[in-house]
Amino acid sequence: APWRLESHFNALSLYQDTHRQRVKIGIVTPLCGIHDFGEFAEGREGMRMRWMTHLTAVLRGSFGDADYLVVHPRPADVAADPGPAWPDITGCIGAIEARLGPPVFRDDRIVVFALGSARR
Repeated sequence: APWRLESHFNALSLYQDTHRQRVKIGIVTPLCGIHDFGEFAEGREGMRMRWMTHLTAVLRGSFGDADYLVVHPRPADVAADPGPAWPDITGCIGAIEARLGPPVFRDDRIVVFALGSARR
C-alpha cells in the first residue's frame, strides 16, 4: 500500500517477480485520505478484486493469509514523478502502528508490519 493505477508510476507490479511472493494491492482510502482515482470504497457492490485489499480491513484483522503489510511512504521513481496524487502515508502510519504494533522493518523506502502468523 498504496498503489497507482498507471503502471509507469508504479513499481509494485515488479515486486511480485522480484520477491517471488504473491503481492496484493493495498487500498488506503479512507484511512490515509480519500483517493478516488484507481481506488474504490470497501463496501462497494460488484467489485471482485481478489488481489486487492483495503487497509481498513487489514487493521480490523481481515488479511487472509498475508504475512506482512508493506507500506510505501513515498513513491518509487519508475518513469515519472506521480505528483500530489500519492497519498500522504506518513499521516496514517500512526494509526497502523496503534493497531498492528511497531514495524518489524523500516528504511527510507518501506515500512513493514507483521500480520497473522508472522506476528508470533
